[in-house]
Amino acid sequence: MGKSKAKASSDRVSASYTVRMPSLTCHFEEICRYLVDDFVIRYRRRLHKEDFIMKNEDFSKHKKGKREYLNDSLTRNLTKSLNEYFQSNEDS
Repeated sequence: MGKSKAKASSDRVSASYTVRMPSLTCHFEEICRYLVDDFVIRYRRRLHKEDFIMKNEDFSKHKKGKREYLNDSLTRNLTKSLNEYFQSNEDS
């Protein structure tokens, strides 16, 4: 008797599932993913330990910790360089 209840329950779940087409955004992300991966791998080769800063963060109500970030000037440089990288690949 327990098996028939489980079967009926799974039938209801699968009957309510509908397949949707991926959005245009998903297609764009897939196209650009390899470009971003390539860019980040090349960019990180120029970074050194001194380029990062530690910040204290609250992860939850009772848990605190430290997190490492790229310093502000290199963060701006990373953003600018990524934009230039996309523009150069767009032109070619």
